[in-house]
Amino acid sequence: MSQMYIDLDGYNLSYTSSGVRLIASLVTSLLDTDYTHFLIDEPELGISPEVQTLFAEWLLSNENREKYLSHVKTIVLATHSPIFLDRIEISNNFWIEKTGTQISIEALTSIGDLNRLQFRLLGNRFETLFLPSAIIIVEGKTDLAYIRRLVSLRNEQCTVSVIPGNSDSRIREILANIKQMFGDIRRSPYADRIFVVLDSVHGHDLPAKIAKDGIPTDHVVVWDSNGIEYLYPERLLKEKFGAFEKLQIDGDRVIANGLELSKNELSSFVVDRLSGDDILPAELEEKLLSHLDKVLY
Repeated sequence: MSQMYIDLDGYNLSYTSSGVRLIASLVTSLLDTDYTHFLIDEPELGISPEVQTLFAEWLLSNENREKYLSHVKTIVLATHSPIFLDRIEISNNFWIEKTGTQISIEALTSIGDLNRLQFRLLGNRFETLFLPSAIIIVEGKTDLAYIRRLVSLRNEQCTVSVIPGNSDSRIREILANIKQMFGDIRRSPYADRIFVVLDSVHGHDLPAKIAKDGIPTDHVVVWDSNGIEYLYPERLLKEKFGAFEKLQIDGDRVIANGLELSKNELSSFVVDRLSGDDILPAELEEKLLSHLDKVLY
């Protein structure tokens, strides 16, 4: 590593960036045949993501290992960068945690484990990649307006994408598009972060078909009654209709206590007055929001 013997394009090594000097130090150390075992702590420090990728690919290439590093028996990297994870041999990656004075180490065994580790290394937020933390697919316009407003109030620190499905075929089409982006949903970072919300009346075997597309069965939400209006906060329904015994839905009309509104009129009223302090129906909490909370926090 003497600067007398190493130059880069005619420049003395001391005039290069700290990242270049670090890479040069790592590579020349690895090439030293006097050593067979290497422990490298945080190889990403001072190195751009592009160079990290090149260095990681060089290290993980069997061809390069045989050509340049045949003397090396073991390389251990302690890293906070997902770039240095071994995606070919999953079991070569280990998750290390410290609780109090106890340190545990656990080998990864599945793609799901690898995805969770990558997500942890990215700060537990897809927003760092300009992606939503979760995706909710709903059927109608009023479902879209209500659930979108509800999750934005409840999860101010996270981005949840609420997408209108409008029809059974459209829902399957959205899932197909997601599969084109991420491959098998079950093996993707979104394996447990996609929800599909359905009315009680829906196409034959639709929940089973959605589960077959890769969505966990407890993330396919089917409401007990046919209409999101049954899941509005009681406070807001009483504010609009007064005291009533039963809400009735007839096509596009919502009827209670002798008053009648269109679904869009009631939706606008509820969404405008919805607050983060509203007590929500137990079904809404149990079937959707509690599961959403688990993946977000």
